[in-house]
Amino acid sequence: MGDSWASFIHWSGALQKVVNQYQAEHAGSYDFHLRYLQLPGTKAYQWNSSWGRFLTYWKLRKQEPVDVVILSLGGNDFIELVDKHQMPSEQKRTFQEITNNIQGVIDQLQQWSPGVRILLLGYDYPNFEESLENWLVGDPDRGYWKSLGRPDTVEANRLITDFEEYKFQLAEQMQHVQYVNNLGLMQSIYGLPKHGIPADELLEPSSVDFVPGGDINFASPAVGMLTLPGHVDSIHLSLEGYRLAMDRLLTDFLLPLLQNSSRN
Repeated sequence: MGDSWASFIHWSGALQKVVNQYQAEHAGSYDFHLRYLQLPGTKAYQWNSSWGRFLTYWKLRKQEPVDVVILSLGGNDFIELVDKHQMPSEQKRTFQEITNNIQGVIDQLQQWSPGVRILLLGYDYPNFEESLENWLVGDPDRGYWKSLGRPDTVEANRLITDFEEYKFQLAEQMQHVQYVNNLGLMQSIYGLPKHGIPADELLEPSSVDFVPGGDINFASPAVGMLTLPGHVDSIHLSLEGYRLAMDRLLTDFLLPLLQNSSRN
């Protein structure tokens, strides 16, 4: 559920593929029924508005009971509202405002589906370095970069890391909510070919606390990002990148959550 990250997970069949593979290898384990609700470009405050709440409620009413929601929100708010030139106090207020709207969405989900578990999806480091070389007409990545105050790689990575820590803290404070740390994930899988750094020299993001993976001094590798002729996406993963991210989500987050729920 959520923004364009949720959309790519749906359109690419990333989660469905790893679930199908798991079920084929573990017949009779879990009966997964995947449903999707996503709108690319949407922001947390929109999902927390009367319009967003109606859409969510309408979708939930049409479905059988929901056990787990994988929620991807906050990225578009981040691009629209955050600027590297903001004073620290203003930046903190902005992060808190976005997080409050995400909390509002989670509150409604838990109210309408008591007992539902939320996996709050984190984002990976961007790649503005190579996306700024894009020559496709109307390419949006330069606009994202300008909106953030034209950050260099380290500044962009620190901004997203600081924001993601707010999401992690939100999950820590709420019941039945777990944060899925993806910072540095593509680096830990593919390494940094442009810089001659292999994947085995880079840590995977922590699954239990807020410890980013990879190296904050570098962008996510282009091989892990959505790539088209004349276009390296600054924000979205490749189709294989999303499949690998969902494989990790299934193994490290979703299956343990379902196992713990079945014991209680």
